[in-house]
Amino acid sequence: PRGLPPDFYLEGFEALGFGPDGRLRHRLQGRELVHGAAAGIDEAWVTAPRLHLLRPEAPPWILEAPRGRVLEGGALIWLEGGVRLARRRPGRGELVLETERVRVLTDRALAEADGPVRVRDPWGEVRAVGLRAELDRDRLVLLREVRGVYHLE
Repeated sequence: PRGLPPDFYLEGFEALGFGPDGRLRHRLQGRELVHGAAAGIDEAWVTAPRLHLLRPEAPPWILEAPRGRVLEGGALIWLEGGVRLARRRPGRGELVLETERVRVLTDRALAEADGPVRVRDPWGEVRAVGLRAELDRDRLVLLREVRGVYHLE
């Protein structure tokens, strides 16, 4: 990690996060992870992170990026460098969100982005600036400059 002495390194890793009820809530995979800790700071830098936010009754959200950073024991994950958030919707195709940088609060399944966002599915596309996504509820709030095109049949 930048500015921190590394204390361990992993390749081809998978880390699991559980909720208070003991259920698996998320799974983080990556090509490599470099962890560092000093003076109360604990962080890990991840190459090619793939984060699965699991839901008991619905397909998971899958978030992918070229790089990421894990903080607060996995409760906060930053994904950067061209982020893709996707979820299969049975009978309705895949919903895909794309943006440059996303902040994810794993305990709340909340994703936030300040920059440009593109949302697309088989019927159209919406572009906006800023996003607040409550992924466990499939609730997307596009914050400003929202423009969209949908193809109605």
